[in-house]
Amino acid sequence: MKKLIVIFAIVAFAYSQMTGLGSYKEIGRQEIENSAALKAVLDFGTQEFIKQASQENKLSDPNLTLSNIESAYRQVVAGINYKFNVNYTDSKGKTLSVTLVVYSKPWENKTELTSYEIKN
Repeated sequence: MKKLIVIFAIVAFAYSQMTGLGSYKEIGRQEIENSAALKAVLDFGTQEFIKQASQENKLSDPNLTLSNIESAYRQVVAGINYKFNVNYTDSKGKTLSVTLVVYSKPWENKTELTSYEIKN
């Protein structure tokens, strides 16, 4: 019985590695541009980022405008993690590169910014 469990675990692990279950998958440019749901998640992440970073005194200018989405990724977990690599422009024209991770469970109307990283 123990051998069967070990074999099953090895097969399950190998399958998850082959299919990429649980890993981040890149979201295509067309979906980024056309998905209202994805834009809503990014808008939420942007608002929360500005709020949190301002409260933590990590922004010299909280008047940010999204200027570019470099890349976006999706990870299916007990919901969906979205990772956005984006650029914002402040009111003085300075560019700020940021990675946002937003967790979403749309069937429960739950969305939260789980992390952000300012790259410059």
